[in-house]
Amino acid sequence: MKAEGHVHLGKLWEMKQRWEQARLQYEAATVADPGHLPAWLHLGELLTDLQDYDGAAATYRKARRFHPQSDILQQHLDRLFPQVKTLAAVPPAPPAGPHLLLYTDCPGRYGSGEINHALACGLHTAGFRVSIAQAMHGDPRVGEREALGIRHRPLRADSIYRAGERRALVDATEAEALLAHDPPHAILFADGCPLSNLAARELALRGGVPVISIVHAVAEEWVAEFASHLPRLAAVYAQQLEVVAVSQHGLAHLRRSFQLGPAKGRVILNGRPDAWFAEVDEGARQRIRAALEVPDDSLLVLTTASLELRKGHQYQLQALGLLAARCPDLPIHLMWAGGGTQKQPLRARAAKIPFPVHLLGERGDIPDLLDACDGVVLTSEFEGMPLAVMEAMARGKPVAATAVSGIPEALGPTGWLLPDPRQDAEATAAALADVLVGWQADPVGRQAAGAAGRERAQRLFREARMVAEYVGLLRSMG
Repeated sequence: MKAEGHVHLGKLWEMKQRWEQARLQYEAATVADPGHLPAWLHLGELLTDLQDYDGAAATYRKARRFHPQSDILQQHLDRLFPQVKTLAAVPPAPPAGPHLLLYTDCPGRYGSGEINHALACGLHTAGFRVSIAQAMHGDPRVGEREALGIRHRPLRADSIYRAGERRALVDATEAEALLAHDPPHAILFADGCPLSNLAARELALRGGVPVISIVHAVAEEWVAEFASHLPRLAAVYAQQLEVVAVSQHGLAHLRRSFQLGPAKGRVILNGRPDAWFAEVDEGARQRIRAALEVPDDSLLVLTTASLELRKGHQYQLQALGLLAARCPDLPIHLMWAGGGTQKQPLRARAAKIPFPVHLLGERGDIPDLLDACDGVVLTSEFEGMPLAVMEAMARGKPVAATAVSGIPEALGPTGWLLPDPRQDAEATAAALADVLVGWQADPVGRQAAGAAGRERAQRLFREARMVAEYVGLLRSMG
């Protein structure tokens, strides 16, 4: 097989989060053609994401034998040196307080991964000795936490959402090794699904370790999919100290469909750091709109979500199709921040619509994008309690979002709720088209709605409040 074929296979394995298979394919590509620079770059970036910094540096140095004049290789090496230096430094001593293990199948920089980061840092500040057990790939905040003295225990990547990759239901060997190596006083399981980390929770409870779990998302389809495991889940819930949902919708669903009894269960709303509540930066607004060639009088609408089918970008394109027939001269631009498997199909569909759709890819400047936009849209088929909605509200931007999961609770009376696209996709698109026309016609009204959302977010969605509630919960349970 040629190097290009191995690289293609490696990228497919990465999409499936099968890191070892991806590494083997990239290595095979460098053997098949040592002069194929993309193979070296993919291998080095994968090793960097896996925090094998020595391996990544060695990869780039080997590649320079075949590409001695490559600037990009030198840039990657330069980027590695600060990370290696940080890891080599002696971390500060952790607090002497009780050892809390945060055990999660939600690593990374988005959604529940952001909440995990805030909790780990907040609980550390509150005096707990925090360690984190998670898959290490794709989490850029590891160095920040380790600088505080928070230890990490790497887990193999697993997915409760895909049949055939559900070790969490049956395999507790990693958890057993962790508990034997550094026994915690309590474990806070941060679960992306009610069945997440089920075998590890059973093991901890058998060993007498107090367990609390946060359930970040609850979906109806999981009831049938995991039906044979629900009696085990019920037994675990009965023995846990507490079960935390991130919305009233999620808690009610756990009681109704996942056998959570009435004696357990509470809601702790997610929160965002103070930086999200800053005033709009007009300079950022002007800079981004100029870069995208968006006139001042055009409506610029932002979506921050991965480009996956469940996030519903297709319904936004459907709404634009309706507007193309109804008011083709409407000055409107869509701006999508995020990457994913649907990037190319969505780009192809957007090219057929007479309104600009800017696919920005992964971005690290979401606050600036919020400052630049006039409103935020989220057309998901399924969510937990989405941070994208909270962040838009914190920034004072009006929000139109599908009435699924915890979104109605987040918005309250301050936003526009769209029909659930799983029930009636055409109604979702039609309602969104009406919202966009209304936003363009009534800037005063949309700004008033944004201000009301900001006031609501200041009351409900502060990170300090969220951390304080978890600290209180943990301390109340000894």
